[in-house]
Amino acid sequence: MIRNPITLLPATHSSFDEQDKAKWQALQIKPFQTKFSSSPADFLPQADLSNLHIIQKEGKAIGYFNVDTQFHIRHTFANFDSIAIDHFVVDDDWQAKGIATETIRNLAWYIRGQIAQQMPLLKGAYFLVHNSNTGAYKAFLRGGCEDTQQMFTLSATGQQHILYLPFR
Repeated sequence: MIRNPITLLPATHSSFDEQDKAKWQALQIKPFQTKFSSSPADFLPQADLSNLHIIQKEGKAIGYFNVDTQFHIRHTFANFDSIAIDHFVVDDDWQAKGIATETIRNLAWYIRGQIAQQMPLLKGAYFLVHNSNTGAYKAFLRGGCEDTQQMFTLSATGQQHILYLPFR
């Protein structure tokens, strides 16, 4: 059942052309959230668009996330058959409205369709969620992520929950 319909799509260079630049610059996150993810104005200009994906609602970009296919190389707890989702941003005006939860609910089918040829054995996705970011933590669990009961302690921002979304 779709509770809060959203659309996920890969970013392209035309997604970030001069005409749309102002819309992307207008995406905002709460000030305390900049320690979890770069602000859109800081992250988007240097993002690798081949790994970036857009969250849309009613035809308007309201967020994005990055897919890290090399996560297992840098983190010993991660399995080779899993990716990580990072820089997960939902615009401040759309937070606490079920957007993150619905995005997580749609990730398995969406990601498989996007990178199935690149990673045919893909089994799931990791998320690192700062222990003080309770809104994101709850939204990700409601969306289907499982808490591994492990903490990532090597982050410069502090301890993070290691969540895993199995692609069933």
